[in-house]
Amino acid sequence: MINFYLRDGDEVFITLGSQQPLESLTHSPSKSQWTKLAFDNTGDVVEETTASKAKLGESKHNPSTDEDNIESFEAKSLRRKKIEADTLAKAKFMKEVLKTQMLNAPKIIHFMKNEWEKVSPFVSQVRPPQERDQEYTKILNVYIEHSDILMEIFKNYSPSGYLLKENFLCLVEDAQIFPPSMLTEKSTKIYDRVCKYVGISNTSTNFIFSHLLCAILLIAQSKYNDTLDSKQSFKKSVEAIEELFASHFVPLARDLQLKCILKLEFVSVECLSRLRGCYDQLHSLFDKCAAKTRDIPTTVPISDVHDILYQVSSTPLSYYQLRHVKSTGWADR
Repeated sequence: MINFYLRDGDEVFITLGSQQPLESLTHSPSKSQWTKLAFDNTGDVVEETTASKAKLGESKHNPSTDEDNIESFEAKSLRRKKIEADTLAKAKFMKEVLKTQMLNAPKIIHFMKNEWEKVSPFVSQVRPPQERDQEYTKILNVYIEHSDILMEIFKNYSPSGYLLKENFLCLVEDAQIFPPSMLTEKSTKIYDRVCKYVGISNTSTNFIFSHLLCAILLIAQSKYNDTLDSKQSFKKSVEAIEELFASHFVPLARDLQLKCILKLEFVSVECLSRLRGCYDQLHSLFDKCAAKTRDIPTTVPISDVHDILYQVSSTPLSYYQLRHVKSTGWADR
């Protein structure tokens, strides 16, 4: 929640409560719903916490209540597991149905592996070769997992195919990675260092996608493994990159409303499991429309797609929008 309101470098003033409720036996701080969000315990919260503790104490001394709670907990746990298993099964079924619409995993792995191999030899390492290779494999897996976000962010900030220094600074600033006071210094230093590693000029248009992978590693190291900050806990390279994506690049993709975010939502277990409920009806509708022109229903004519969308939508799609639907494969079975 703090990330929505604060940026790195902001000053925060915190007013502590005058009293802290304690447990009667252990004299340790009483836990309430508010202590998870802040340390502002008012009198009303203290009274509410004390009352809830008193009710909790009464229920502990009632054996019949304990048995009911245990049975209720077991029943809820079994029901929850059953719902989760059913949801996963539905999502798995829809993934098979929409297999042609999903990302081509082998192709993505091959592409990201080739891009990473272009820059990984230039990254300095003091570890033994075996540990280095294991670390590189883990880093590559993180890049593969977020390949869609990486490629779309790169295209957004480098429409010409090359990431200029000013665009790189803009990317880092929009992702809110460094405090404003050190943004230009750190971003410029990282950009110049990548150019030096791979042997290109920092003023030329040669900063390609693979160089961004190297820059992300340096950004993660600079942000989460600062040797000058004694209060900062060190993270491994993989942990630092994962944190960088979770805290900065994924939110940036959402702010930019990139298509990759829509894809992530669409292929989520929750979304696919909901689609399973209407699959049979859609399948019947498809067979009915496809059988009009072919004995074996394999495709639906674009005119029938227009009729279907016209019936379910108050505003019919234009011919060019329908062509986009057809070209992207959504009209395919």
